[in-house]
Amino acid sequence: MTIEELESKKQQILERISSAIDQAKKEGIAQSEIFTGYANGASVTIEKNDIQTYETYEETVYGVRVIENGSEGFVTTNDAKDLIGSIREAKALALAQGTPDPDLELAQAPAEISPPINHLDPSLSGYDPDSVLEIAKKILSIREAQFPKVSLDSADASFSYSLKAMASSKGVLRSEASSSLSASFMGMAIDGDDISSFDSESAFGRTPDDFLKNFDEKYFKFLHSCMSGLGARTISGFKGNVYLPPDSIFSFLIGGFLSSLSATAVRKKKSKMIDRMNQLVMSPKLSIVSRPTDLSLESATSFDRDGQNTRDIDIVTNGVLRTFFYNHYEAKKAGLESSNGCATGGSGGTPGCGPPSLQVEPGPDSLKSMLNAKDKTIWVNRFSGTSSAASGDFSGVVKGGFLLENGEKIPVKEVQVAGNMYEILEKKIAAVSLERELLGKSTWAPSILIEGMTITGTE
Repeated sequence: MTIEELESKKQQILERISSAIDQAKKEGIAQSEIFTGYANGASVTIEKNDIQTYETYEETVYGVRVIENGSEGFVTTNDAKDLIGSIREAKALALAQGTPDPDLELAQAPAEISPPINHLDPSLSGYDPDSVLEIAKKILSIREAQFPKVSLDSADASFSYSLKAMASSKGVLRSEASSSLSASFMGMAIDGDDISSFDSESAFGRTPDDFLKNFDEKYFKFLHSCMSGLGARTISGFKGNVYLPPDSIFSFLIGGFLSSLSATAVRKKKSKMIDRMNQLVMSPKLSIVSRPTDLSLESATSFDRDGQNTRDIDIVTNGVLRTFFYNHYEAKKAGLESSNGCATGGSGGTPGCGPPSLQVEPGPDSLKSMLNAKDKTIWVNRFSGTSSAASGDFSGVVKGGFLLENGEKIPVKEVQVAGNMYEILEKKIAAVSLERELLGKSTWAPSILIEGMTITGTE
């Protein structure tokens, strides 16, 4: 597919969904919306160190939403020829609901529409889908030649053109398109009876050169990380530090906190952040923002799931909570004039609440000083366990962990950590690194050092 062909496809979809919305209006359906997701590309999957599948694909999914008498009906379909039939089906589902809500309505189109952000590069125009096979072969050949002890449990390489488009009876008519190359890897190192913990990594790019540069960086990082996990040993428990590299701060610590900022969680009183607006809720070393207008980020986008303009927002500034995440429905429930462009989701469901382009700002501390802390430290690559965003309590096993002690980095296993996320964020953040890593070319994140943690070992 070329960029010109994708543009033609976009216009075809916009005309099709607009026509269906107009037909619904003629039938007296006052509030209808169609959110469309389109993808065209090729992918190769690898399992157990061998290529398993190669496929080309083209799929369009239409998410059809109707609000009637304060109730909502939603269906998905691939049938472009009968979108009005899907609108009627969604209306029937809405009328079958027994609990109408007067605040349920579609969002009006913004008075001024932000320009669309299209992530398209001409160098990918006419890209040969079969080239992803060569990427898959490169994944296998590097492993076999240089890292034979690494076992690829699964991996993939893909190339895709995609677009999102939406139209509604409230005047929304918007679209954005993108193209990309990507790959992901998951596996472990095996040396006889010695097996490292699972590790994973992914690579991404908008141009072949950009992708191959990121591929080399991420794939070799994954391979070396797997090998460094061999020889892991058990340790005794101790009280000390936990070090979180950039790609683990969300799964271990910040992800749960962010879910507590959903306006839905706040309204349903399932958030610890109720009544904490403009208060210190975490270390002053931490600031979290959403930057969907930063064109250097792949997560940049001009509109959200409600069709509203996205905008840059400060979420936490030097530890002080500045906002919750509102879609149109939750903004109306809260008595706000409009949302803050935080409606999430796509063609597969109705709008949720979340930040469109999350970034964690750099801290004041050097990474070198964090990795050479005087107290014993556990490096957490991944965390497997249970956690509750409502209470903040978590417990589980450290995966791919290391003990940092006396300048050494020792692989460890069977190490457990437990605590409370909110208590850690407020009272136990010892350092936030000045250095950051760009995750998936969408999110900047620093490293975090936590102090005063109880580490449980098995010796």
